[in-house]
Amino acid sequence: MLRDPIDQLGSDELLLKCIRRAALDSLWSREPSTVANNLTECRRATRIGNNLGFNNTFPSMGPFAIEDSWGMKQACILLVRSLDEGRNACTIQFGTMRKLRSAFTNSYHASHHVSGLVTMAKDIRKTSVTNSPTYGLWFERFMHGCHKRMLGDVLKQDMAISIEVMHAICQVGEEKYLDCISDSERLHESLLTFFCLVCFCGGLRGEEAPLADLFGMRKHFEDGGLANIQHIVIPLLGRFKGERSEKYFLIPLAATTKSGLEPRKWGSRVIQLYERVGVTRGPVWRKANGYRARLSNWEGPILDRIKDVQHQYPLLIKADVDIYDEYGLSRSFRRGSNTHMLNVLGAAVGQPVVEFNNRWRKFKEAKGRMPGLGMSDYYTEIKQALPRLIQYSASQ
Repeated sequence: MLRDPIDQLGSDELLLKCIRRAALDSLWSREPSTVANNLTECRRATRIGNNLGFNNTFPSMGPFAIEDSWGMKQACILLVRSLDEGRNACTIQFGTMRKLRSAFTNSYHASHHVSGLVTMAKDIRKTSVTNSPTYGLWFERFMHGCHKRMLGDVLKQDMAISIEVMHAICQVGEEKYLDCISDSERLHESLLTFFCLVCFCGGLRGEEAPLADLFGMRKHFEDGGLANIQHIVIPLLGRFKGERSEKYFLIPLAATTKSGLEPRKWGSRVIQLYERVGVTRGPVWRKANGYRARLSNWEGPILDRIKDVQHQYPLLIKADVDIYDEYGLSRSFRRGSNTHMLNVLGAAVGQPVVEFNNRWRKFKEAKGRMPGLGMSDYYTEIKQALPRLIQYSASQ
């Protein structure tokens, strides 16, 4: 601030508390035993240095310049942010607070200071040297000490959808589908059940399912019914994390799984009902204006469907379970799917199958997914490896 604190000024009082808290966090980023051992060794080195006639065994510890070159300003802002109300606790968790650090760093690297960055490169590997205060040694110590001081991370995972609940969802969906009196109602019921099946049988996160493309699904639907291994292809179209361009990822699912789930039957209903209203391309799950739907557009209806299962099948989901608090589309279907896979195949066999099924998310392991291939060429390549690619969904 380049001035002395002003008595009884609220902002100065809060800032002084934050500075002291940040200093203590940085000090206690190391264990007390580590600090004590360092002090013991420093004293030993000083005694030896004195015996040798050294006047200054260690470098000068200061004074420091009267300026904030350590990131104290950012640290204080982070500490005030840490007091905000959290969703699952009285205050936010460290993982939420540290996002602000990324904002500071990105802002710094977007400013004129970026001209001072140094890049070290060898072959395709590059490392940048930055003088951003949020990457400094003191700030690293502060973040580490702050994490240790704050309450333990409260991880609230979405409750997994079991295979029995998944069958109940399909059963309720079938009943509601047969009770529909219009194609629009049938389409909605088909899309809802198909969403659950794609997420469960494909091991997808909820936000990934809306990337499904109707044109690609229709294009390969007939071939999937004539193949030796009947299946349905779910084409995910978009820009994926770790990828540098928009592209298709074709995910084949078994027409009927080992336990009796039927992704192909529900996919066929979706295709036919869309054709009746003249829709042949675009997103499978869409808004009224035709644009791709978001996860939030389907989360409510699907949680309502799980609530229906709770009422009709009380032995599957206990009555005291809060569906809207415990379940979530982001992880519930994928967690249940992965767990069922390990139960069926065992950890030794099932874990590699789970990892292979998720291969498309990993940029470094996408060896067979050449960006230059068109969708038809890509599908030809997939058919050659179909037995392995379909193993995950077929075992559900």
